[in-house]
Amino acid sequence: MKSGPDGNCDGSGSCNAAGLSANVAVNNYCSAGSEVAGVCNAVYACSNAQSTNGAYNNAASPFWTQAYCTGAGACTRSGSTADADLSTGACTCRQGATRWAIGGEVDAAGCCGDEAGEYKLTRVCTSGCVTSAADDACCNANNKCVYSSACYATGVCYTNLICNAGSWVSHCSNGIKDCDETGTDCGGSCSSCPVCWNGANKYLYQHGGNQLAKFCKCATGTYGAQTFVWDCNTRQPTYKYTDEGDNYNWGTASDATTDLCTWISVQCSNSVTYSLSNTYYQK
Repeated sequence: MKSGPDGNCDGSGSCNAAGLSANVAVNNYCSAGSEVAGVCNAVYACSNAQSTNGAYNNAASPFWTQAYCTGAGACTRSGSTADADLSTGACTCRQGATRWAIGGEVDAAGCCGDEAGEYKLTRVCTSGCVTSAADDACCNANNKCVYSSACYATGVCYTNLICNAGSWVSHCSNGIKDCDETGTDCGGSCSSCPVCWNGANKYLYQHGGNQLAKFCKCATGTYGAQTFVWDCNTRQPTYKYTDEGDNYNWGTASDATTDLCTWISVQCSNSVTYSLSNTYYQK
C-alpha cells in the first residue's frame, strides 16, 4: 500500500481516512495533485503521493493533471499517452478544457480533437446571427458551421442562414435565390416577396426601351423577352417601369398618353406567355 493524503487517488482504488492509498493499476490515472515526478510500476500507478497535495494541486503553479502511468517506468505530466476518451479528466489532460461531450457529429459524447477528423468548432457569424464561443460542436471537417451544437456543411441552410466555409451568412441578402426562398432574397424564412407587377395595371407601355425585358425579369426571374401580344380595340392608359434595368427596382408609373394598341401579354425567354392582367411577385 502506498501512503498519500485523503482523496487523492481515483484509479482502481481510493485513499482512505488513514492516509493509505489502494493500488492504482498500470495505465489508470491518479487524480490531480496526487503525484510528483516519481516512478511507475505495474502495481502502483504513481509514487510519492504523500508529498504533493499542497504544492501542486492548484492552478497558480505547475501541477500534475491526471498524470498517466505508461508502464515503462515514468508518470507523464500531461498525460499525453492516455486515451482521452476515457473520462472528462483524461480529455482535459490531453486536449484542454471544454472539449468533453460537446455534441456534434463525431465523438459527440467523448473527447473532441484527440483523433484525426475531429475538430472543435464554434458558431461564427458574418451576418444574420451572433457569433458565440459558447455554442460549440465536434465536427468532421474544419470548414463547417455550428449552430446549437450541431454541424452544418457549406451550402446547408438553417432558418434564415446559410453556411459559407465555416461562417454563417444571411441567405436573405446574398442576391441568390436559395434555401426556402420563393424569390431572390425573399419568401420562406425571409421577408415576403414584393409585388413586381400589379395586375390592375393591365397594359404595359409599348414605346420601345426594355419594358418587356423588365416585365419578364419580374415574371420569370430572367431579364429578356421574345415577343408580345397586342390589344388594338380601344385606347387604354398604360403603365411602365421607371427603371428598365436588370435589377429589382419595381416602381411603375402611369403613362400620360393613351395608346390605340397596348401590350396585354408577353412571351418571355422561356417561351411561356404571361398575361399582364395577373399580379406577379419577385422571383
